[in-house]
Amino acid sequence: MGFFGKFFSRSSSGTGHDQIVAQVVSMEKAMGGVSPYAANAAKETGDNLRSLVTAQPDQFRKLLVDEGMSAGSIVAAMTAQQCDDLLSTGQLHIYRGTLSAKGQGYLALFRYCLKLMVSTGHMEKAYADELDGNLKEAIREVG
Repeated sequence: MGFFGKFFSRSSSGTGHDQIVAQVVSMEKAMGGVSPYAANAAKETGDNLRSLVTAQPDQFRKLLVDEGMSAGSIVAAMTAQQCDDLLSTGQLHIYRGTLSAKGQGYLALFRYCLKLMVSTGHMEKAYADELDGNLKEAIREVG
């Protein structure tokens, strides 16, 4: 493969695939120390991200190169979105307003991602607090 082929290839090379996967693995390891449910949530969302980066390498390359986002910020933002979407459906509730143990794992992962985005400057703390509050309200209302 020539020099330009590395940048325009449809394979995972040059797309940031390795950077994204490394951040997913890091997230999975960090959540492993929180609880088995948080580790499972990280594994499930990580598997989704691995599939996405393989299926849509150009989109991830655009985020990394054109948008200038870090791999960590991309993983944290996409994971937080997946957690928010799932927790807001009521699928992880025991009953209205009360999360199951699996739901608690997803909530821990969501909060981990928010803290990571705040610490890296990807998100303002006030906005992270607002998102957390919105999710608390959604959890309270569904189930």
